[in-house]
Amino acid sequence: MRIEIRKVLRSSGDLDWAEGLAWYPTARQWAVDTAAQFGKTPEIIVAMIAALSPRNRWAQNLRDVVTVLRAERVGDHHLAYGRCGTFNKNVDKAYALAATGDLSALNGRKVLSFMDNILNPDSLRVTVDVWAMRIALGDLDKLPPAITPELYNRAERAYAEVAEENDVRPCELQAITWVTARRLVSNRLAVGQLPLF
Repeated sequence: MRIEIRKVLRSSGDLDWAEGLAWYPTARQWAVDTAAQFGKTPEIIVAMIAALSPRNRWAQNLRDVVTVLRAERVGDHHLAYGRCGTFNKNVDKAYALAATGDLSALNGRKVLSFMDNILNPDSLRVTVDVWAMRIALGDLDKLPPAITPELYNRAERAYAEVAEENDVRPCELQAITWVTARRLVSNRLAVGQLPLF
């Protein structure tokens, strides 16, 4: 896995590094600003981001948080159905977070790592999501197998080791390689070298 992560990192340029290093701080600031706008805590906003993230693009994810917050403001979670880019069960989770402030329903290493990476500027955790696993397994073109605890542990260790080699935090490496992988896949799609799936 380290070899595959290094390959993607070697394909990164200065812009990939800049965007990757800024990714979690930018997300943190968005959460702080949105929390202030809606009278919530940053923790609730980040939990909502995590709840709404499955199979959702980042920009849509942020729009979905605002959609659910507006629905919660008027007391009707159904207003968010059909307007969010993820599943209604995820909308319900995000709505419950906004309405109750109860974070206890969130679990899972990926979700908790993602939240920690956004909230904690000194986080040493790694968000091992589908893209992080694609990178670690060396295949950007297809979905990885189910991410078992053992596979998650291996990827987490590999990201931590390569991060240490490059004097960055593991979550920064994950963000840099995600930005790079996204660019590489987009470039191949633009020239027709990768089938749409």
